[in-house]
Amino acid sequence: GGVGTPSWAHTTTDRLWSAEQVTFGHVALTGIPFTMATVASGFTGGGSGGGDGGCLRSDVLVEERDKGIIRAIFVRKGDWLKSRLGYLEVQNDPVPRPHDTWVHLSTSNGVKGLPITAGHPFEDAETGKSVRAYDLTLQTSLRCPDGITSPVELRIVREPGLKVPITLSAPHVFFASVDGHSWVETHNLVDQIVGIVGTE
Repeated sequence: GGVGTPSWAHTTTDRLWSAEQVTFGHVALTGIPFTMATVASGFTGGGSGGGDGGCLRSDVLVEERDKGIIRAIFVRKGDWLKSRLGYLEVQNDPVPRPHDTWVHLSTSNGVKGLPITAGHPFEDAETGKSVRAYDLTLQTSLRCPDGITSPVELRIVREPGLKVPITLSAPHVFFASVDGHSWVETHNLVDQIVGIVGTE
């Protein structure tokens, strides 16, 4: 028995608990115990950046219709960001905020260490449901320019930086990258992921 709901988390390390993570058809993310923290409050929808919110780190790359590939910190209201559905308009003037805990997402299509907040939303391409970065698994299907990709590594990295809350017009999806070559689709409004599964 562990803690939480469901009671899979353990507050100390034990070899049996490490073995438990691969039972019942689970896919282990690590071969050893690791530390995880869940924030009791502060997550907000709407891409507002409150609490952990759903934000990119300021140096993440996006593609703007007229400016080309730019860092998230240079996105402005009225810009148009590339998505699988064309270009969508930025609805807010993103205000960077200090942040120090990131999820680095690597995917099967070559994205390496995309720095996002733990609350950053994605759309599961198979179910059409919202999934926050902290709930991604190796089985989550994410969209990319060439079709579908999935996480291959998730790392918690603690380093000071700036998070940038970007809000786009519906359906609120856009591509993000670390190197400008490999891209993954992200979302900015966790409560708005409905009705876009299968849309090309």
